[in-house]
Amino acid sequence: MPDLHLHTHYSDGEYSPAEIVAAASQKGLALIAITDHDTIGGVPEAIAAGMSCGVKVISGIEFSVDLSNGKGNGKAKHLLGYSFEPEHPFIAQKAQWSRDQRVVRNQKIVERLRAHGMIITRDELLQFAKKELIGRPHFAQLMVAKGYVQDAAEAFDRYLGKGQPCYVDRERLPAEKAITAIREAGGYPVWAHPMHNETDTAKVAAEVADLKSMGLAGLEVYYPEHDPQQTAFLLELCLKHQLFATAGSDYHSDKMKGHLKIEMGRGWNNQPLPNHLELPFA
Repeated sequence: MPDLHLHTHYSDGEYSPAEIVAAASQKGLALIAITDHDTIGGVPEAIAAGMSCGVKVISGIEFSVDLSNGKGNGKAKHLLGYSFEPEHPFIAQKAQWSRDQRVVRNQKIVERLRAHGMIITRDELLQFAKKELIGRPHFAQLMVAKGYVQDAAEAFDRYLGKGQPCYVDRERLPAEKAITAIREAGGYPVWAHPMHNETDTAKVAAEVADLKSMGLAGLEVYYPEHDPQQTAFLLELCLKHQLFATAGSDYHSDKMKGHLKIEMGRGWNNQPLPNHLELPFA
């Protein structure tokens, strides 16, 4: 059984790559990918751990991309890259650029929180970000610890969520550049959770066609938020555009993610992810 969407503490996950691999082994997962946001820092550790316990680990990353011009115009998507050469300079360059944009965005969030009477520093944030990549969940954790909000949900609902006073968008890679970088590094670009917060199937179909023209290789079809009807729709798009289908839990930790309890190796309605997928890197 594969789970090709797992996060570690190199981005916004809770556990180390070795801990993720150990958990995958216990759950009987034969193939996994570490797909941290804008970094491949955890990939070597995960591959080494997988070799010691019989779990095949492929290189992975999750880029935030813009479907049009990279300027944050409301068409933000997540793009997964698989089975690329981890040391390829194109991947390293694009990942570093994306991390740099996070730094710019984070400083703006700090300034907006300060304007609302909340004093947040980078050193404090690093206590919650086990590595150097700081995201909004780390802001929320610190805001709770300092007593500014009751819980992370309040932090996002009142301050950090899209449309709230301390939300700051960031510049993203144009999708075509991210796809090209993954391809040039010998990998496979896959659109992550295409139906996430989206009900307009015509819009998704058009975006799949656009991404396919840029070099997209697959769709993340099996996902905890994709119901059976959405899954069937995405499978039809895979057939139409000759894309392969992947499966991923988007596991970060044992904590609730919104209204869902996300478990490694599980998809819609907590059902096991399928093990019959035809993958070019399996």
